[in-house]
Amino acid sequence: MKVLIVGGGIGGMSAAISLRRIGLEVDLIEHLFAAFGGLGVQQGIRIEVLRGGEIPLLDGAALEFIDPATGGPTLPTMSCRVQMLQPGEKTQSHRHTSTAIYHAFRGSGTTMINGEKFAWQKGDTFIVPLWSWHEHGNASATDEAILFSMHDEPILRAFGLYREEAQANS
Repeated sequence: MKVLIVGGGIGGMSAAISLRRIGLEVDLIEHLFAAFGGLGVQQGIRIEVLRGGEIPLLDGAALEFIDPATGGPTLPTMSCRVQMLQPGEKTQSHRHTSTAIYHAFRGSGTTMINGEKFAWQKGDTFIVPLWSWHEHGNASATDEAILFSMHDEPILRAFGLYREEAQANS
């Protein structure tokens, strides 16, 4: 069964993540109307990270924004993602050749970067440098945490330079 959700706000993203976790195939789109002249702009979200395949589930539940005209990343050289950490969830430690800029949209938690612990809360922004071992953890036992991120992965993939690996025993 395939589900289409129109509305990429927090409610739409939460619904998409929940439906995907029970095994449904989900497409999520956002239809925005610009204030000038009612011009409709479409923005898509790909749940590729949740589908598995060649992308390991290292960051838990994550949604990637896409350009609906090309099916590719948000920008030719940058991709945008949002990930939700369930209460008490900790992601698997991994590293990749792309640099990631994170913004804490909701909740609080910690990110371990090369063994150093960084605490974050709603409104904080932090960077994970390329090829740095990292993992995220939600500090709350009752509330989810949401991180928005931008990655330079598309340009690295274009040149065949993107690599990713999970750390054993994390």
